[in-house]
Amino acid sequence: MTLASFLSYIESWSRASTVLAPFYEKLKHRHRRQHRKKGSRMLWDLTVDALLKLGGGNSTAKVKKQTQSPICFAIGLGDFKTVSGLPSLHTAFVGYFIKKVRRLGHLVIGINEYNTSQKCPRCLNQLSQLTWRWKRCDSCDVHLHRDVASGQCMAAIAKSVIETGNRPKVFIRPPHPPPSPTPSPQE
Repeated sequence: MTLASFLSYIESWSRASTVLAPFYEKLKHRHRRQHRKKGSRMLWDLTVDALLKLGGGNSTAKVKKQTQSPICFAIGLGDFKTVSGLPSLHTAFVGYFIKKVRRLGHLVIGINEYNTSQKCPRCLNQLSQLTWRWKRCDSCDVHLHRDVASGQCMAAIAKSVIETGNRPKVFIRPPHPPPSPTPSPQE
């Protein structure tokens, strides 16, 4: 592609955008955009409500201190990005979910996912790899899907954080070694 053809493309694109901008700013297109946003928000609300119902709560009532115990949600702190570098829908939903659930008085614990799919949730020994997704504990003689093992380990971490205030030692990331000093050049 030459510079002249590139500049021609940019010029034709800017002409097209000046023609199309008034068309897409018409009322019917703005309404469609608003309906899409409203529809996705309704889907997120239904998902939040379904997750709260799993724990025995609902999305309309705040937790009453005397009659109802808050639900504890443990959420992995893994972050997903799109190709363009923007947060993914998963990351956006997790943020929405946390705000909504905390407003209702429930507890949300963020869990660093370090080592959760590498350890057996029963005995905390190292899992051996069977296939890409399946692991085996040689001590317990149990086969686990890595996501199931990870979820059970994250639940154990959340329980430990609530009871003791600390993570189990096998799930603590070792500190990075300090950088080695660089020798100064000899004169």
